[in-house]
Amino acid sequence: MAKVYIIGDDGHSKEMVPVRVQSEELELQRILDKNYDLLLGDQMNFEQPRRWLLIKREMPVFEPGASQSAGSFDFLFVDQDAIPTIVECKRLSDAPSRREMIGQTIEFSASGHQNWTTAELSGYAAESARSKGGTLEGALVVLQGQDTELTDGFFDSVQTNLREGRMRWVFFLEDTPVGLRSAVDFLNKQMDKVEVFIVEARQFQSDGRRIIVPTLYASADKMPLSKSDGFDAQAFALPAVPVRAKAPDAAPVQAKAAISVSVSAPLPAPVSAPVPAKPAAPASINWDEASYFIDAHARLSGQTGPLWSLYEQLRRSSDFEVAWGTGQVGSFHARVPAIGLSDMVSIFSSGALCLHFGDLPEGCAEKLRLLAANEVGLRIPADQKAPVFPIAEWGYRADVLAQGLKRIAAESPVAESGFNTFESQQAQFVGDGSKAREVVLEVGGEGATIKLVRDGDDNSGWRFRLERDESGLAGMLSEEDRMAVGSFSSESPFVPTFQDAMTQLDDYPWFELHPIYVKPEYRDQILHAVRSRGGETARKLWRTELARQ
Repeated sequence: MAKVYIIGDDGHSKEMVPVRVQSEELELQRILDKNYDLLLGDQMNFEQPRRWLLIKREMPVFEPGASQSAGSFDFLFVDQDAIPTIVECKRLSDAPSRREMIGQTIEFSASGHQNWTTAELSGYAAESARSKGGTLEGALVVLQGQDTELTDGFFDSVQTNLREGRMRWVFFLEDTPVGLRSAVDFLNKQMDKVEVFIVEARQFQSDGRRIIVPTLYASADKMPLSKSDGFDAQAFALPAVPVRAKAPDAAPVQAKAAISVSVSAPLPAPVSAPVPAKPAAPASINWDEASYFIDAHARLSGQTGPLWSLYEQLRRSSDFEVAWGTGQVGSFHARVPAIGLSDMVSIFSSGALCLHFGDLPEGCAEKLRLLAANEVGLRIPADQKAPVFPIAEWGYRADVLAQGLKRIAAESPVAESGFNTFESQQAQFVGDGSKAREVVLEVGGEGATIKLVRDGDDNSGWRFRLERDESGLAGMLSEEDRMAVGSFSSESPFVPTFQDAMTQLDDYPWFELHPIYVKPEYRDQILHAVRSRGGETARKLWRTELARQ
């Protein structure tokens, strides 16, 4: 069995103990009910990762002409293409049940494909969405990645696929006997319309923490892109901890970063990004705690103690909010919500530290400069608003840096006044209380953000400019390349009108980027501009993303 290790603050590893599931309902079904990504839809289809909508947990099956249920599937999902996906969970110790599982799945699928109606399917899905605090309409928007008012049409497609026998079976187990893998391989070769997968969800525990390392198995001819030999093991932590999996008795398997599926296509960087030419990169990754520290462990040869120390201290501080980044290099960003939405620091899985002086109020930025220079010992370039430093220059002082950041946050006069609402965070105030700067629009993608801001007040009039921050790209570059690039941020000259600012913005493919924030009073104008530049599809994607904010 593959071994899994926790990497401690000191960089030393500790092996996690394999855990055998005692309760199928608690340790398999309930976990899957809260974490659909464990089905590894991104590995079932690498080019178009599968997204999931839960129809019902314990989906009842009725025999023809009978009024009582003949049994139930553990889960019935559908993907974005309306393909029904039946999931059955089993413990390792349930050997007879596993042997019966295939026959029962065939029998129940035959009954469901004849008897489940559109009304039943949509009704169950609506009930499942409500139980998770949402609506069916909202869940369908996330599933399909666009606005849709065709709820009935979608479930008509689900029923059509059932009637024609197009479906997917997933056996979700803690361990997989060779005989079951052989059976799945045989079924896949014999059935053209049904895909059969095994997700082996092995569990490990140490110091009260448990992780799941799921692995996908299927026939080679069912896997896209010639992924025929083994499938990546994806670390999924409960709660997440930095881990690294290795398999000494088999071909090495890289623990795959947990990737959140986005409804939008991978986003390009601004066209003026001053980045040296490099080969085309894979699709952007949405990082989280587990995937970040797995990546950091690989990049830093296990020396992740400073990253973990800084992350833990900021995460536990009530003054800070920690957000995970996107891109090819892992990153997390720490901000003080009471001060504003701008990041104070960014830390990359490569070990690079970025200090965001340019986005902070002047007093806060000056305190950060003094902390970095006098206490951490960094040489601060005078002309850079977002300088970047390798871990060799700051890692040995990570605790000093963390304590200093918390002190700056606690001493902020804005924080003491309770300035903490989301809308208010878009503005920074001068001494007399008049508005000095407000974010009108913020977009981002692949390590870069662009802000359209206004300055002034309702009486004196507003003026506008663009602020570009590409410090997220710094983590992707070597120190030599970072020195060649110089500044990763810039500000345009002020212009007198919003339309002038939009003209400046059109120097970038901004409507193709991810909308982070739109000031409500400008929402209609900006959505109209998105449609005029990117068409109706782009406008719908923006509306979907803004609806989540």
